[in-house]
Amino acid sequence: MMEPHAQYHCSAYAVLLLCTLCVPLAARADTPVATATEVAGFSETRVGDATVQVAPLNEFFPRSRVRLTQDARVTVLFYATGEIYLLSGPALMRFTESGIQALNGKEPHPQAPATGRDGKRLRVRPTGLAQAGVVARGIGKPITAVSPAGEITLDPRPIFAWQEVKAGLSYRFVLRDQVDRIISRVDVKTTFYELPSSVTMSPEQRYRWSVSTKSSDGTMHLLNRSLRLANDALRADADNFRPHQNASVTRRIAFALWLAQAGLADEARAYWEKLAEQGVEVPAALLTVP
Repeated sequence: MMEPHAQYHCSAYAVLLLCTLCVPLAARADTPVATATEVAGFSETRVGDATVQVAPLNEFFPRSRVRLTQDARVTVLFYATGEIYLLSGPALMRFTESGIQALNGKEPHPQAPATGRDGKRLRVRPTGLAQAGVVARGIGKPITAVSPAGEITLDPRPIFAWQEVKAGLSYRFVLRDQVDRIISRVDVKTTFYELPSSVTMSPEQRYRWSVSTKSSDGTMHLLNRSLRLANDALRADADNFRPHQNASVTRRIAFALWLAQAGLADEARAYWEKLAEQGVEVPAALLTVP
């Protein structure tokens, strides 16, 4: 019979071993490490308790497995490193924190990583869908912004646009600087407004633009958003990472993710729309105004 103190030591060791093996792995498994960018043929992976067909922008976690049938191909982008792999079937692959292992079948093929013109790696965060800079909508019903939809823009003279509430209404547009000074205020019958040449915006300022109107039943409709112009450093990064005209779908997806995470939602949406027009399966959420 085992002595009580020996039983205690064994139990303590078992608990310690369980914590050592399980806790770090569980924490890492919660964070995606890569995403599918180009998919051809049939391949499948596990999402929760379900087996699903791999599609563009499916995310993979450490220890995720992907089964590729004959002639299937999946291109994968790793978020933290910008590394790109081409997976070909038949094969069974397993993801790790920093790469992919072939459990059987064909080996993964490393591709040239996603980089800027200067060789700097393009790195993005998991999912990477930045939300627009909505500061407050106040009371009443919201008006949906069309552009700028992001909190930062590369356009030095953005055209402000919003969705129509009801035909025939007039709208009050107001632009304020970061100390709440009114830069422009005008009533328009259109659903867009372009600042006059006498009004300029500076990358050093954070602005707030608002649109308001009242419908015939007295309901107030409001839009209130923050905005700033991209500074020189962000513009330089955007120019550096911008893919050339004949770049692969993977590199264009990587750049669209980077744009969104940099707060450049309008520019990102324009890339998603172009990809969708070219037949890439882009989730509907990426094509709508945030």
